[in-house]
Amino acid sequence: MPPINEDDEFKELSSNNCNHFFQICTVFRLNRRTPKKSTSLFLTLFANIFYTLASSAFAPFLWFLLNAPFCWSSKNIGNYSALAAISYAILSYLGMHALTIAGASDAIICLISHLFFFASSLWLAFSRHDWELYAGLIVSAFSGYQGSLTISMMSKSLEPHERTNAFAFVTEINTIITAFGTTFFNWVYARTVVNYRNFTLLLCAGTCIIPAILNL
Repeated sequence: MPPINEDDEFKELSSNNCNHFFQICTVFRLNRRTPKKSTSLFLTLFANIFYTLASSAFAPFLWFLLNAPFCWSSKNIGNYSALAAISYAILSYLGMHALTIAGASDAIICLISHLFFFASSLWLAFSRHDWELYAGLIVSAFSGYQGSLTISMMSKSLEPHERTNAFAFVTEINTIITAFGTTFFNWVYARTVVNYRNFTLLLCAGTCIIPAILNL
């Protein structure tokens, strides 16, 4: 049995990894599909990017709750987080089920979702009392459909053999955008909390207008 050359193995592995990375990065090339499908694909991709960026604006929300006028304790935050998770799971399912029965397309569902995202961000930005935060959970429960439907919407414009690379690309982009947005909005909040404590939430509301327009 001939000896295994580790250098050749490493070069082959590196070459395969590079080829796979190249395929992921070029999966959205325009010459791979019709102009209509390419347009739909890129609109969905950029809508998801700006939705992810807007969502990352909630990174400093914990500090928002700890500061005045709420000054919540860890118990308050725990109760709020638990109720938020429960209400989101139930209400978002009911909302999706109702919109599907009504015959709404994925793009329309995402558009409606962004309107709820916008309303929820503004509601939280101007909240002064605890009950307003809890009431805001009802609105925010319908604000996450873009993240749920992005893969489904993109699948309609992709060939079966392209989907794995496309989904890997979307995951990588989401990770990068989330890391950037979390850092950026925490930085902004630290510099605006004294005079404009709700500024990041207003930025969040403004940013979510972009994916709403892209879903029109």
